Amino acid sequence: MIFALFSTEQRQIAKYYGVGYQFYLMHEDGTQLQQLTEWIEAGKLQPLIDRTYPFAKIKEDLTYSKAGHTVGKVNIVIPPIH
Repeated sequence: MIFALFSTEQRQIAKYYGVGYQFYLMHEDGTQLQQLTEWIEAGKLQPLIDRTYPFAKIKEDLTYSKAGHTVGKVNIVIPPIH
């Protein structure tokens, strides 16, 4: 009930665009992560990524994130360790 109250705007926007919206509360649980993986692979769930920064530009990432204008997630790409 509380999530429905706080997600009113998101649900209205989703309805306007003809897409579904559902709040999904995650716990550290392999079963839930597997479910998310299946939804993503089936195209039923699309993560919203605003920007991606290389690790070398992490300060720019944090500055952008703190400005509060993000739409979705801001990702940092960490190079593999050899």
